[in-house]
Amino acid sequence: MMLQIKMDNFKKYEEQFLFIKENLPEELENYLLDMAKGLLRLAKARTPKQDGDLRRGWEIGELKREGDDLIISVYNKEFYARFVEYGHKVVINKKTVGYAPGFYMLTVSTKRIRRQIPRRLKKHFDKVLNSL
Repeated sequence: MMLQIKMDNFKKYEEQFLFIKENLPEELENYLLDMAKGLLRLAKARTPKQDGDLRRGWEIGELKREGDDLIISVYNKEFYARFVEYGHKVVINKKTVGYAPGFYMLTVSTKRIRRQIPRRLKKHFDKVLNSL
């Protein structure tokens, strides 16, 4: 038994695959930056607003390549952000008088973003493919 496949417009498909190969790293970087911006928005929204410094402290780091990995950081530059994130003891006159619960601004936001990754990745690359 023999199977024959006829492919019309092969040159067009070849050009599209070459375009994807050449532009895929840039598109992955754009996608990762988009995800970091979404994480930043979610974290800011969950951040308690007392004087505003903590909300304004959220930043996106520089996109870096480490081997085959692309890395981008979302962080808060305020030194006390970790205490608000995870909670802390309340100490008065060297005596623990209670516990301030955490807000889990980044923890919860990261979980929400991770659930969105498959859908958003498909949407992003469908958009790239449809532009061909």
